[in-house]
Amino acid sequence: MPPAQTEKPDSVSVAPEGGARRPRPPTFETLLESVGEFGLYQRALCLGLIGSSTLVCALTYYSQNDWVCNDAWRPFVVHAVFWVGNIVGSWIWGTISDKVGRRPATLASFVVYAAGGALTLAWPSSMAALAAVRFLVGTAHHTISHLPYMLVIEYCGARARVYPLLALIGSWGVGGALLPWIAYLVWDWRIPDAALQPAAPAHPGVLQVSGAEEGRYIPESSSWLMVRGRGEEAATLLRKMAAINGQTLDEEAFGEVLIDMTARDPDKETQSILLVRKHPRLMKNMVLVILLWMVSCLCFYGHTQNTGNLGGSVFSSFSLGATTELLAMTVPFIINARGRKWPMALFFVTSGLCGLLYALLGDAAAV
Repeated sequence: MPPAQTEKPDSVSVAPEGGARRPRPPTFETLLESVGEFGLYQRALCLGLIGSSTLVCALTYYSQNDWVCNDAWRPFVVHAVFWVGNIVGSWIWGTISDKVGRRPATLASFVVYAAGGALTLAWPSSMAALAAVRFLVGTAHHTISHLPYMLVIEYCGARARVYPLLALIGSWGVGGALLPWIAYLVWDWRIPDAALQPAAPAHPGVLQVSGAEEGRYIPESSSWLMVRGRGEEAATLLRKMAAINGQTLDEEAFGEVLIDMTARDPDKETQSILLVRKHPRLMKNMVLVILLWMVSCLCFYGHTQNTGNLGGSVFSSFSLGATTELLAMTVPFIINARGRKWPMALFFVTSGLCGLLYALLGDAAAV
């Protein structure tokens, strides 16, 4: 259940040293409190996340081309090219979303993803052609779910941002658990691929990206609009959200926040990330975060994409592996209650021990 809405003062006072208490300037978070932190509007957005996170399809192109024995290296190269596309796409879509807006970037990423899937159906004639297609798909692979997710949590209050995350985790787990059984019923991978790929740009959460100024389903980022000097559009979106949630936008607070955000220059040249070397503690923390994230991704994708080698039925193994995603829905509540550091260390150690245990047991674990 979403957190109960509580009455809050319009502003919080702070006491400077030796001085009288003065009101704290309103922020975008203040506006979310006035329009409803997790009302009907935000719940509808979460439903859009569920749809965009279950558009997953399998590919058995490798086995159908007899890439085995001396050619067994080919699938690994194509897969690596896919993730290189993911790295490149992160920069491309990030730049587009900053310059053009979140909604256009979301639509374009879905179209690119669907186009890559459609080109795969054309049966690329060579390994190079397939690698190029998979690179294209890879550029939008994470963007089609992560960008809408970031857009949705912007409209959720700080205490309610766990709910979009749960929607993302749950839909990914359910979609992954169902996918192998769809493949079992429909042996030709091109049939589900042909059915699902056109559904990507036609998803109801994305259809409204190119139109509907009021921003139905997936709205434009209000904070991005305000920074770009499009305050009236941002106000229209926030008033619509407030009306759906049965609340009223704090117009005075909105005016103050708009003045503050409009004063920022969105095109101002930012500082280089290399300047972090001047701050040793910050640099150490940044390196640790990058390494931890890399290890997490390595373990996650290494395990989930290797479930077919667990033994027994490949369909059951893949489905059970995806079902474990649903267990991750408990993690946001754990870290909210116990912090981030120790749960993260515990999860890493547990994952490592499970991997070692399976390696020691070998084939006996598959029985």
